[in-house]
Amino acid sequence: MDDFEKYKESLKTPGALKFENQRPKPYDRAETDYLAFRYLRDHYYSYDKRESEMFGGSNEWERKEIHNREDALGALNEIVQIWIQRVASRKGMNAQQGTARILTFGSHRLGVNTRGGDLDTVLLVPNYVDRDEDFFDDLGEILRTDPDVKGLVKVNDKNVAAPIIKMEFRDIAVDMGFARLDAARVDDKIDVLDNRTLTNMDDQMINSFNGSRNVELIVKSVSQNIEDDSVRNFRTTLKFIKLWAKNKGVYSNAIGYLGGISWAIMTAKICQMFPRLLPNRLLRKFFKVYSQWKWNDIPVIIHPVTEDKNLESQSKRQWVDPEKMDPNSYNYASMAKGPPQMSVITPAFPCMNSTSKVRSTNLKVIDFHLKEGWELMKKKPINWDKLFEEFNFFKKFKYFIRVDVLGDREEEFDKWSGWVESQLIFFTNEIENMNLNMGEVMDVYPYPESYSCQDEKYNFSKVYFYGIQARELENQWYHAQLDLRPAAVSFIEKIRRRREQGSNIKIQKVSRYELPDFVFPKGRPKWAIGKNVQPQPSIPIQPKESMTAQVVRSTVVEAEETKVEEPRVEEIKGQEAIKKVKKSDANYPSMDAGRDFGEPMITRLETNGLGYVIPSSNGHREHEGNGNGVSHQSLMEFQAQQAQEKWKTDKFNPYDQPENTAPGQLIIPQTNVQMEAVAIVEEDLDELLN
Repeated sequence: MDDFEKYKESLKTPGALKFENQRPKPYDRAETDYLAFRYLRDHYYSYDKRESEMFGGSNEWERKEIHNREDALGALNEIVQIWIQRVASRKGMNAQQGTARILTFGSHRLGVNTRGGDLDTVLLVPNYVDRDEDFFDDLGEILRTDPDVKGLVKVNDKNVAAPIIKMEFRDIAVDMGFARLDAARVDDKIDVLDNRTLTNMDDQMINSFNGSRNVELIVKSVSQNIEDDSVRNFRTTLKFIKLWAKNKGVYSNAIGYLGGISWAIMTAKICQMFPRLLPNRLLRKFFKVYSQWKWNDIPVIIHPVTEDKNLESQSKRQWVDPEKMDPNSYNYASMAKGPPQMSVITPAFPCMNSTSKVRSTNLKVIDFHLKEGWELMKKKPINWDKLFEEFNFFKKFKYFIRVDVLGDREEEFDKWSGWVESQLIFFTNEIENMNLNMGEVMDVYPYPESYSCQDEKYNFSKVYFYGIQARELENQWYHAQLDLRPAAVSFIEKIRRRREQGSNIKIQKVSRYELPDFVFPKGRPKWAIGKNVQPQPSIPIQPKESMTAQVVRSTVVEAEETKVEEPRVEEIKGQEAIKKVKKSDANYPSMDAGRDFGEPMITRLETNGLGYVIPSSNGHREHEGNGNGVSHQSLMEFQAQQAQEKWKTDKFNPYDQPENTAPGQLIIPQTNVQMEAVAIVEEDLDELLN
């Protein structure tokens, strides 16, 4: 085994790679306190007295937040205990023995609470409680009628990983999951880390219960055999990482980035490797290690992955190292489309990959920000303000894909919008595949933030954005055509099966100057104001005539049937005659996904494949590169010659649409590339594909 393989195995083995010889420097404590006071004080609060001192002492909002959460949990527990006793009595049990337990997890349990953050909980109940009848129907209605509860939504579906009740309890967002023990009583002293507690739980219950179990193991993984300050150092470091991830737009499990559990595991791994360092040093190590991490080869593991023979059905669900995977196993078959982009493994049995939703598009964004962070860390002095500054998404990109999720009634809209959000990764995947087939001609940036706004037709609306930027490619001067409509139609068809009456979705393209005002809460900046472009109003207005299924179905056909002027034939000295479409011809033929971007833009005629036809000297049509027509080298020379003349004479305004441009077309300018991208059109689900 070579040195790399040894190092790789050490990284994959929890606790095997420790650098205990690295100790804090004299000024580390002072720098950590300064950073915590400067960057964390207005975002986080802590129950820990030492951490509170780092933030400059507890302030009024911190004391109020702590009091409100403790008060809300106590009041919620009282409601649950009364309910469980009623259920026990109804089912012939001793009412006084009816007990249930609310377990917290997520940021609250980890001690990294943000200002106004939600409460993640799971309700642990005895074996006679039914999830549908007792939890969702009975307890759900009790909570709905409680004056302290607002906006209660029951997310109870066999397709969701963990059914929950969502609500606002005393102005605090609460998510409550459900897990049923195989026991008639829930003891307060129960060991939640004992795998026997999973007996007779279904997958959804285990997913809910493991939220609490994972948090307990994460805390345990950084505190075992280490001084007491280790957990505090972990929490402070995680607060820095969460703040950085949110400001850079890479904190969202739903849209394909990393959720809180993934960032916590990655931070815990660094704390395991450098157990004696303080948060200011752990931050440096975080960016140094993960900016060089081989994501497709090395998983992040903080706790041994072991099987449980008493729970074989769950062992089949558990993550398995691809290098040790049995080719006949279910896990191997599930990797038919390729291994995951990232592997950050949860510690509780059955261990899962918490980053399974990450696509290559998301990974590129994450990796870019990690490398950017490490570059800042290498400079002296470190520019901490630059590290934690917000990524200006809307200034970075000139063109965007806008996804509007619409609904009439609040409860149905919450379910619908939650479902659409969980499926956005498939939309990302559709765009990603098209981009890959086209030769990766653009960068795509899914933005994790969503915006709520009013709509003229619907009562509720949630808006998502994708940033689009064309890449600079060599040896490319022509107009290329990228049609994203198939991705939109495929995505809409996928989600429309779950659509209920009164819900809808709208997908459209917008430029930076057409962005709605609600994405600029501090006022519209100068760089988002165009000379001849009116920005969209805060309240999206539906067009008088929506683009229906007929437009979508006929788009490709119309592109093929469009009559284009007979292309002129240019005689180039020393070259064969090549048919070439003028720039003034606005309606270019649709570009095939298999086209080679090294070829010039020539008229596409009837062929039996993806080839392009070039007239030979004898007048017969020949395929390029078959030995009878013009050679590939001569074509490239011709392309280079024409490109130089073209860019000297042409003046291209990216905001001027050609006269015959079809609705929804978008021109994306580049330094040496002009890409004409046919943008996604608005679709009305009432008419689409019915």
